[in-house]
Amino acid sequence: MKAFAYINATNEKEAVAALKTDGIALVIGGGQDLLARMKDYIDSPDVVVNVKGLDATIASTPDGGMTIGSAVKIIDLFEHARVKQLYPSINSAAIEIGTPQIRNQGPWAAT
Repeated sequence: MKAFAYINATNEKEAVAALKTDGIALVIGGGQDLLARMKDYIDSPDVVVNVKGLDATIASTPDGGMTIGSAVKIIDLFEHARVKQLYPSINSAAIEIGTPQIRNQGPWAAT
C-alpha cells in the first residue's frame, strides 16, 4: 500500500477542505472497501479523509426536501421511508452499494 496522509475530519468544512488537494483524495467511513482496494493497489490516494465522526442524521428541510448527513449509514438511508418516497433513485442506489456488511457499517459519503 502506498503511503498517504490521513485526516480525521471533525466537521464538514474540514472534510471538504481536506478533499481539495492537488493529489487524489478519497473519503473513508466504514473502511473495509477502501482499505481492501488500497491493499490491492486499485486505489492509491494521497489523502484519506475520515468522515465517520460527522453528521449521521437524515432530516426534512423547510422547503420539503431532505438533508442527508455525510456519515449516514447506507442501510439507514435505504430504510428511511421519506427518502424512499421523495428520492427513489437514492433509495435504489443505496441497496446496490457493497455487501450487506458494508451497507450496515459504511457511511453514504464514503461510497
